[in-house]
Order: sequence, then structure tokens, then C-alpha cells
Amino acid sequence: MSTDNGRAAVLITGAGRGLGAVMAQRLAAAGYLVLAGARDPAPAGERIVPVRLDVTDGSSIDAAVGTVTDHLGGRGLSAIVNNAAVLHASPLELASPASVQEQLQTNVAGPIAVIQAFLPLLRQGGGRIVNVSSINAQLPLPYWAVYSATKAALVAMSNALRMELAPAGVPVSVLTLGAFATDIRRDALAAWPSSAAYESARRTTGALVDMLDATAAEPAAAADALLAILAAPDPPTHQAAGNGIEDLLALAAQPAAVRDAAIGELFAAVMR
Repeated sequence: MSTDNGRAAVLITGAGRGLGAVMAQRLAAAGYLVLAGARDPAPAGERIVPVRLDVTDGSSIDAAVGTVTDHLGGRGLSAIVNNAAVLHASPLELASPASVQEQLQTNVAGPIAVIQAFLPLLRQGGGRIVNVSSINAQLPLPYWAVYSATKAALVAMSNALRMELAPAGVPVSVLTLGAFATDIRRDALAAWPSSAAYESARRTTGALVDMLDATAAEPAAAADALLAILAAPDPPTHQAAGNGIEDLLALAAQPAAVRDAAIGELFAAVMR
């Protein structure tokens, strides 16, 4: 494990807000040196080093590698946590090319680029990779089609990469999250395209977001799940966290007709 004054060093992307910020704080409190990557880094905290990092920008990633390398002073990384993500709620029919591209670039191409760039430091530190996914990878929701597709792609990439890196002793884990108390769903609604034809769908999706926000788990639970993966001598290939996550995974394993009916009933229920 790599250290800085005896501390294992972990790079987290998307650490400027939401789950990423809570993960950074929780890991730092547990004794990790956290390299907190964000487009607009927050000020440094105890055991938290801000790193300017935009996962959609190759030059930003290259600069971040330099920053991290300089800070570690010849040591390697203990882990990369690919947490940065963006969600836009929209009927697929109306999803703009820019919206589709942003979600693909941030949620799929970004983690790939970060892994490629930081893998030498990870090998040097005998580290591991944790890719943060969503239950929507297994249980896609209407009007979150692009986001669901990107998270499914992230899981598939992780499964392939795990086999590729096994000979090098670099474990790859997927952390699948349910609904957590962040702004991501509310921000997603703000991206909904104006359309009279889909106004009813927008209202229904808004009601669903209200329900998810009311029942969402606290971000600390996601951070604790991440800590468990990082601390495990033999990290799990897949770990899940969130309220009711096991029930959701069980539903995802059902035939398509059963899944579709359950999700249809959920959308109907939120409008009652």
C-alpha cells in the first residue's frame, strides 16, 4: 500500500461535492491521504489534498497525474475511486447530442481515461480500482435511459478490466449505489427538455424524484461501503449500498416483463 507519512493514498474523482465530498471526508477521518479530484477543488483539509481534475479533459487528467506524482514524492497510489458522474433526466427521443455526449464522456470515457493515466502509480502502490456505479445499471428507469446505459457500460468495463489486471494483482471492484441524499436527481430534472408531449412524463418523473429524495440513504453509508472495499484484503468484485438495495437487485434479476410491470406500478403509485 502506498503512503504519505504512513498513510495510504487514495484518488477520488468528483470529490468537490455530493457523495464524492463525503467520501473524501470519511476516508480522511479514517486515516487515508485523500487526493480529492474535482473541476473546482475545495480548499485543502486535514489529510485532504485538492487536485484539479476534469475527467472529460485529457489535458486536465495529464496535469492531475503530475500533481499527484509530485505530492506522493515517489510513492504510488493505494486506490483510484471513479466517482465522478452526471445524470440528465430526459425522454430519449429528446435527449440532445450534447447531453448524451456529456453523460457518456463523464460516466464512461472519463473513468477509462483516469484509469489509463494513473495505472502506473496504482501498480507502483500495489493499489486497487473502485468504480462507482448505480442500481440503474441493472434496473434502468424510463427517462434515465442514457444515464442507465452509461452505468451499465461502466460495470461491463469493470468486469473486463478485472480480468485484464488480475495478473498484475490490481483488483477492480464495482460499488453499486441506490438512492442517496444528494442533489443529482434534482439537478437531472433541471435538464429536462421543454416538450408539451412529455409534460405528463416530466411531472411523473418529478414525483418519483420527490419519493426517492424522501427515502434516500445518507451519503455516509456509501462512504462506509467504500471504506470496506478499500480495507478488504481480498476486495469484493461487486458491493452494493443503499436503502432496499438487495430488493432492487433481486427485482433486476427477474424477467423483463416482471421488471417492467414493477417499474410501471411505481410510476403509477407516485402520482396517486
